[in-house]
Amino acid sequence: MNGFYVVTDIQTRFCDFDVLGHLNNAVYSTYIELARVHFYQDILGMDLTQTTGVVANFNIDYKRPVKFGTPLAVLSRAETNDGRTVNMTFLFANAKDHSKVYAVATQRMVAVDPQTSQLSHLPKRIQRDMELLMVGELTHPAVVELGEAKEGAARA
Repeated sequence: MNGFYVVTDIQTRFCDFDVLGHLNNAVYSTYIELARVHFYQDILGMDLTQTTGVVANFNIDYKRPVKFGTPLAVLSRAETNDGRTVNMTFLFANAKDHSKVYAVATQRMVAVDPQTSQLSHLPKRIQRDMELLMVGELTHPAVVELGEAKEGAARA
């Protein structure tokens, strides 16, 4: 899982956990939504009232349970080849040690104009900045690089 990721620290709530103290599976989607908004709106400066995404495919691979009290972060990557479809990867990791990965989610989204409900393209600036961000040429305090050494830990 090497590359550049946008980090979104998550404030977990007691109600996010089941009776065994494990993060409820349904809550992962909510955390992904928070990370996605952070990625596009806060990091890339995208106006989500003008162009937004509709989830076309979603998958989560659970590696190990997140237990109550674990400091949690969602690390996000996004790539687009055509400006219409965005493939995102989300790592659910320990906020203090990103090599401790609890789950990996993938999501394919399509860009939609919210006023017309028609397929659209991401603005060119967003496409460019997304590409620069993911290769490390656009810096931001919320961006971290995960290297080869952490790849094996991410699969554990």
